[in-house]
Amino acid sequence: MMTRFVFAGALIAAIGTVLPCRSVAADSCAQPNAPATVIRAAEPATPPMAQQQHIYGVVHVRVALDDDSKVTSARVWDSPSAILNQAALAAAKASTYQTEVRDCKPVASTYLFTVTFFDPNAPRRER
Repeated sequence: MMTRFVFAGALIAAIGTVLPCRSVAADSCAQPNAPATVIRAAEPATPPMAQQQHIYGVVHVRVALDDDSKVTSARVWDSPSAILNQAALAAAKASTYQTEVRDCKPVASTYLFTVTFFDPNAPRRER
């Protein structure tokens, strides 16, 4: 962690007296507390069997991260079909994350990764 120092110069009062100001050490970071986030989400490959059987939907994967933002485990939290699970897990594990930051220090945490498998034949809604 990098420590920044803010130096305040001398303050000159209205009557011309020079008042010294203390140097202020700031042990601050841009975001002292931040939840875990995904930096780059890997694109999932829809399993051929899911395409053949027209199985689509949203899979939630709970990803455990260490304090270096490395994936230590991933497990399916919620899924419309077991056929989609392996592809969702692979995408979650291949993604890049930033672990939680607490008091300016990265800590081991979890992230709920969401994978949406779209039906390629269904009309897309405008965003």
